Amino acid sequence: MSGMISFYIKDDEDGSATKMFLNKLQLIQNATSLGTAESLIVRCDMKYEEFSPPLRKGVANNLVRLSVGLEEKEDIIEDLKQALDSITGASGNLESKRGDNHSDFELINSTKGD
Repeated sequence: MSGMISFYIKDDEDGSATKMFLNKLQLIQNATSLGTAESLIVRCDMKYEEFSPPLRKGVANNLVRLSVGLEEKEDIIEDLKQALDSITGASGNLESKRGDNHSDFELINSTKGD
């Protein structure tokens, strides 16, 4: 089973926490691709860096897109948790589009019954 989700990392204007989060991932690769079975993640603004702020509206430097691959879901969740813990100490820098704080990965973890 695979899918794609996007989420925001609480961050400053410079995007340093988001960059650190991406660099701390061990299983999930920081790359874009089509037709691969591995989990990939990318900072969404990387494709739009040359656009002016009005054209990039809604594409923030702390928005990341995760394409879930075929790895074990527990391994993917653990990789995300350890990367978040490295920037927060408590997996607390994940936000939904609504701006709600999540102390864990309820969205991903909701597949436990599968």
